[in-house]
This record gives sequence, C-alpha cells and structure tokens, in this order.
Amino acid sequence: MAGRLGGSWTFSPQKWFHREGYQEGYEEGSSLGVNGGRQNGTLHRVKLGSEIKGYQNFAFAWRGLLHSCATEEDSKKMKVLESLTGIIHKFPYDHPAYNKLHEDLDKNKSKIFTFCLSSCS
Repeated sequence: MAGRLGGSWTFSPQKWFHREGYQEGYEEGSSLGVNGGRQNGTLHRVKLGSEIKGYQNFAFAWRGLLHSCATEEDSKKMKVLESLTGIIHKFPYDHPAYNKLHEDLDKNKSKIFTFCLSSCS
C-alpha cells in the first residue's frame, strides 16, 4: 500500500523491501562467494603442493639410489634428475597468479616420464 507523504514523494513498502532484500542478498552472496573462492583456492593449492612435493620426493629418492651405484648410463639419469630438481626449486609456490603454472607442471611431468623411460630401457 503506497501512501503520499507531502509533495510528490511516494513511499512504497514493496519497493523498500525489494531494495533491502536485494542489498542483503547481494552482501550475503558476495560473502559466500569470497569464502567459497578461498576454500576452492586453498584446496587447489594443497593439491598442487602435494603434487610438487611428490615430484621432489621422487627425484630425491632416485638421486640416492643412483649415487650408490653410479655408472656412465646413470650420469644421464642424474642430469635429468638435476633438471627436474632445478625446476622444482624455481617453482613459485608463493605467487598465486603465476601465469606459467601449468607449463611448469607439464615440464615436471615430462621430466619424470623421460626419466622413467630411460630407467626402464
């Protein structure tokens, strides 16, 4: 029910509730969106960190194995492991907007794949 309060100004409870409801919904939705984004980012960062740590552990374990029985063929494998370790150490863990993230992860995966192929032959 709209009422006239002097002059040309009209108060409409429906418009007021609509505006207030919109504002409250927008604020709550924004808050939920920010929190959801943080949770999603944290989850992906944990997955990324565990993947990188797995590559690092793989390289360290093989380095120890190859140092114990070094042959000429093993020196090639050591070069691949050193390259992988270098990529891992240069990886920017603290930079959330790193634009070559997937490229560097693919390099890590290809280095491990190359190493595994050379180890099996």
